[in-house]
Amino acid sequence: MSGFEWESLFPAKIDCAVTVPDSMLTPVVRRVVQTTGLDYLQTVHESQAVAVAVGLALAGRQPLVCMENSGLRAAAETIGRLVVLHQLPLLALVSDRGGYGDPNWWAQHHSEHMRGLISLFALVSTVAATPAELTRALRGGLDVVATRMRSAVVVATPELLEGLRRELG
Repeated sequence: MSGFEWESLFPAKIDCAVTVPDSMLTPVVRRVVQTTGLDYLQTVHESQAVAVAVGLALAGRQPLVCMENSGLRAAAETIGRLVVLHQLPLLALVSDRGGYGDPNWWAQHHSEHMRGLISLFALVSTVAATPAELTRALRGGLDVVATRMRSAVVVATPELLEGLRRELG
């Protein structure tokens, strides 16, 4: 990833990041914001992030919700009401925690629960393991939410996020 250009990581159509602090994802999002001028809104809870992002989308913005994968569980009621019931658009980027080999006791089952919630809410999802895959997945997610029929989640692998954090120096 040496010589990576942060400006090209998120597609230009995304004009704001609505985030919940996450040690894996936040440093990456902050670098993108610093290099692109993307608006950055930090929230205190995942349900708040989803609600703010949906409101911004209704106002003509193109937000990206950024949180760890357990945030889908934390925001389940809000996603169920706004995204599923009312079919309001959501594009999310989540860090994948709790997969096989994750040493953190508190993260166990996060990845498994995430997959179940993605299925339950009928979200279109893809996994990104490289910067190019991340950009491509976000572009695909933008196409999905533009239909106003489905919402999309991009899952960033731990390896991708660790590589990007190494680039931060």
